[in-house]
Amino acid sequence: MQKILKFVLQTFKYINKLLNIIKEIFLHTVLLVIIGITIWVALHFKKHTNAPIPSIKPKLLIVSLTSKIEEISVSEALTNKYNASLSKKKEDEEKITSIFEITDKIEQAKNDPEIVGLMLRADDRFSSNQVVLEYIGKKINEFKESKKPVVTIGRCYSQGAYYLASFSDKIFLSQEGNIQINGISTSKIYLKKFLDKFHINMNVFKIGKYKSAVEPFLRNSPSKENKKIEQDIIQYKWKKFVQDIAHNRNIPIREICPNPDEITKYLQKHNNNYAKYALHYNLVDYLVDKNSVNKYLIDMFYKKSNDTDYETIDIHDYKIKKKITDSSPNKIAIILANGVIGSNINAVNAMNVRSVADQIYIAKHDKNVKAVVLRINSPGGNVEISEIMRKKLLELHKHKKPLIISMGDVAASGGYWIATAGDYIFAHKTTLTGSIGIFSVVPTLEKILSTLGITNQIIDTKYNSSYNLFNSLSEQYKKKMNLEISNGYNKFITIVAKARHKSIDEISDIAQGRVWMGANAKKVGLVDEIGDIDSAVKKAAQLANVKDYNVLWLDTDYSLINFLKEKINLLTTNVLKNVLYTFVSKELINKISIFYNNIFYITNIFEFNQLMSLYYDDYKIK
Repeated sequence: MQKILKFVLQTFKYINKLLNIIKEIFLHTVLLVIIGITIWVALHFKKHTNAPIPSIKPKLLIVSLTSKIEEISVSEALTNKYNASLSKKKEDEEKITSIFEITDKIEQAKNDPEIVGLMLRADDRFSSNQVVLEYIGKKINEFKESKKPVVTIGRCYSQGAYYLASFSDKIFLSQEGNIQINGISTSKIYLKKFLDKFHINMNVFKIGKYKSAVEPFLRNSPSKENKKIEQDIIQYKWKKFVQDIAHNRNIPIREICPNPDEITKYLQKHNNNYAKYALHYNLVDYLVDKNSVNKYLIDMFYKKSNDTDYETIDIHDYKIKKKITDSSPNKIAIILANGVIGSNINAVNAMNVRSVADQIYIAKHDKNVKAVVLRINSPGGNVEISEIMRKKLLELHKHKKPLIISMGDVAASGGYWIATAGDYIFAHKTTLTGSIGIFSVVPTLEKILSTLGITNQIIDTKYNSSYNLFNSLSEQYKKKMNLEISNGYNKFITIVAKARHKSIDEISDIAQGRVWMGANAKKVGLVDEIGDIDSAVKKAAQLANVKDYNVLWLDTDYSLINFLKEKINLLTTNVLKNVLYTFVSKELINKISIFYNNIFYITNIFEFNQLMSLYYDDYKIK
């Protein structure tokens, strides 16, 4: 019987492979046809047109600061844009732009003769984190080296938009406009009274005096220690923020954020005109209306022209040009690891660990990839998955490929656990990192059930220590959880000590769940150097001993292909269904479809072990 079952299952497996091959051949054929038609049309058009090529007027490159700019790949931003265009609700159309698209295009525009300058259009809806803002500011400064002007115009400036505006040569503000400079704050909801009121028992297991993530379950306000740490972080970030603006505008810090009474006094005297206030304190250069700003811009960008208007191009429409020099086979691969580390990759703000694992595998086996830069933006998450990802990264060393860690806005807890696999670690000054500690929160509802006159009775073996939501935790279960947390924490500090070439005692002193700013993390030895992703790429090339190289964005190059294949596959399926509906009844097709899916469900069980091995290859069911 087992042999028959094995034969049947093997047959299903081969059928699955055959169907996959047929599907791939069909998809590639469709793509080749589309490419062929495109080439034929292009050649045919070129052959038959004799129209003179019009002279190209230099354009002003426009960056509209109306949406979020985040550290996502260009392909992910394209997917977000595509999904937003399908949404019928305007509130769902919030677009997220890739910082790497923006900065790559600004870098190209610097030496592009078709671009005469750069204009930022400010908006009060714009937001981004400090690390992203600083990186864009750096690229604007590099653009200014070309002697092409940079200006910002707007009616209402958000705090982040004004930070970027400060890098401009000139800032224009509408005569009825304002600038929102409100400082930096953080907020956290504390649940202790709520949990007590509704008799919800949160069993907390943790190691780390400063592990603040569990405080909302245990307290009604932050502890003195964590409040002090958060205040220090906010003050440091804000000081750096206003120092950059003051330096860019060449004005004292007190003019950026003076005493509130001073602001109120000025506004009362000038009919609450904030635009005049901004001009008076040198926050902007000109107060303008629509007509006057055009004159300023034409004079600034087209000094020898008699034009009454100027050409513009939006940065999303500005194309990256292929460089003839991009011929080096040597590649420095960049992998983005963003989000909370967990098994549910579809959760909000979750890291796609499967995608990251796939990219590590590609980088490992691509002989042209000489080194890897892992860009981490993660507050942490699941310990087991963090450890498995760390081991996947360590495999790069076996292939003699240096791994450089580049930390973004946050790389803490599980994010730092992963970072320990790196040969060298970069962080920004304002990066939040460290948080070397472990916790677990287990809710139980026995108290609330008791108030309702409900009890849940369990009959079990003497040594049962399983978890049940409706019963209090047994002493045995609590001991088990404490042991797991303790072992996990000891493993964490051991891994960090080995990676950072320090003793266990040295790491214990800076651990305890404490969060460190990048600047301080360097002082205590958790990171090697302060620098951005550009610094990490240069270091990767240095450690790989390559001088000529190109940057390979694995997520961009591969995810976009997968995205297009998915859309083509969906289109093909719909076309085939519509064709079949013409000749066959819908009921029959649906039955065939269900049967087809069931076959694939059974055969895919054989591939389950291969799929899970990306995460759990070090764990076996015994």
